[in-house]
Amino acid sequence: MTGWAPTFAVSHQAWSSVRAVLFTDRVAVRRLQGCAVESWWIELGVGAGLASRGVPAECTVTVLEGRVSFHVFGNEVELPTGHVALLPPNLSFTIRVAGRSPATCLVSCSARLGDVLPLEPA
Repeated sequence: MTGWAPTFAVSHQAWSSVRAVLFTDRVAVRRLQGCAVESWWIELGVGAGLASRGVPAECTVTVLEGRVSFHVFGNEVELPTGHVALLPPNLSFTIRVAGRSPATCLVSCSARLGDVLPLEPA
């Protein structure tokens, strides 16, 4: 896909210039610092996805825009805008855009993870 660009925009001015780490040409991840929990802003272009062999903390994945397909325990669940998935620590999962529109998710974890969220392109 060509022409896709991250669309990061939040009302909190301190976060307005948070640098994106591009995983692929369709996946941008930003670490939001200064939160009570570790938070990551994830933008997925059409057809994009991410996988994790597990995050060492309990996390929530909130779909802020679009729809995502969530694969966990061999099951697939589609989450539309506004829905939240709760992940226990060290659980493998895959998340993909469902549909023909980009998706934006917020991943919030119960512990500090450092500079790298354990994700890889899927």
